[in-house]
Amino acid sequence: MGRPAMLKFLTDENIYPSTIELLRSYSLDVIDIKELGLAGISDREIMDFAKKEGRIVISLDLHFANIFLFPPNECPGIIVIRIKPAVPRKVDRAVEDFLQRIDLKKIEKSLVIISEDKFRIRR
Repeated sequence: MGRPAMLKFLTDENIYPSTIELLRSYSLDVIDIKELGLAGISDREIMDFAKKEGRIVISLDLHFANIFLFPPNECPGIIVIRIKPAVPRKVDRAVEDFLQRIDLKKIEKSLVIISEDKFRIRR
């Protein structure tokens, strides 16, 4: 039996460089839309790219939390970060808390909403 494949992530253009660095510090496979030169593409194009590449989308954009537009079971997964105000320090703290508390395998084909002191998973 082989080792399970590692989850892969795609960060939307609104994800801070510090958050991307944080994710990578956990040895996660993270590609950023900006680094690909794709800033400005539509949410649908982001999701199509994520599906093609088998990557979980990470965004501050609440549109990705709309399960009618983006059903979680039809894609690798979606993580929406809902922090007010969404400043890098607060976002990074919430993401790190999430990473320390979750078995990432539980988020596949799910919608995860991360807030300052908790997270929800919807399948």
